[in-house]
Amino acid sequence: MDNTFEEKWQTQLATNIFAPLNMNHTSSYISDATSNNWQLARGYSVKSPTPNEPVYLTKTDSSMQSA
Repeated sequence: MDNTFEEKWQTQLATNIFAPLNMNHTSSYISDATSNNWQLARGYSVKSPTPNEPVYLTKTDSSMQSA
């Protein structure tokens, strides 16, 4: 899609989905969420030694995927 539309997938989502649906609290960039102080869901694992604590992995802009 990046090559066909000559835009990043993040821009395509923002332009074609988030904006038309007035999704003002949605982004494909973690940096948008952190700079706007949005509360984020955190990952947990029942296989963790401490399943009530969030896992160490956190998303960053570079680890976000279009899948």
